[in-house]
Amino acid sequence: MVRKAYDSRSFGVFSFIKSDIFVIILVSYSQRESILKWSLILKRRKLMAKNTSDSIEEYIKQLLAQSGIAEIKRSNLADAFQVVPSQINYVIKTRFTESRGYTVESKRGGGGYIRIARVRFSDQHQMFDNLMANIGERISEQVFTDLIQLLFDEKIISEREGNLILATATDEVLGKDAPEIRARMLRKILQRLDRKGFHL
Repeated sequence: MVRKAYDSRSFGVFSFIKSDIFVIILVSYSQRESILKWSLILKRRKLMAKNTSDSIEEYIKQLLAQSGIAEIKRSNLADAFQVVPSQINYVIKTRFTESRGYTVESKRGGGGYIRIARVRFSDQHQMFDNLMANIGERISEQVFTDLIQLLFDEKIISEREGNLILATATDEVLGKDAPEIRARMLRKILQRLDRKGFHL
């Protein structure tokens, strides 16, 4: 990116912290009224939204760590984090999915409460059966990644094994039939883990 050169005699530079966002303001002294040029506002807003989503996710996970179940009211959580309720919906929809090992129940008639629970498997064999029953004929790269992460979280595969699997299952490697190939790959991986006592 080519940066414009500013004459130090015409512009002053100062900064301040506001709402955890570092903002740089260029002030023009050459005009009668100061012209404020806000730099990086759109980028900072995106960063703030991302950080807020991370904070919401972490808070819900802390609730889950206490009892395995988190029952939250969408409007109360939105007020606490000073966001719109739709952002709470977004975090839950994208970060607490079935493929990541969560179940979500929305209680629309119960005051807007949402119940999130961590799936607990009685044993690995049941877990493999449940996963294989829900694989389907096609799997996106993101869902495949989530499922491999779940196997790692459950201490079924190592970090190295997970990374090796993910490296071979990208759209770039598998080509146009990637979703179908990933589904077949996952079935074979789960069958192998089950048969060998959970080691690749």
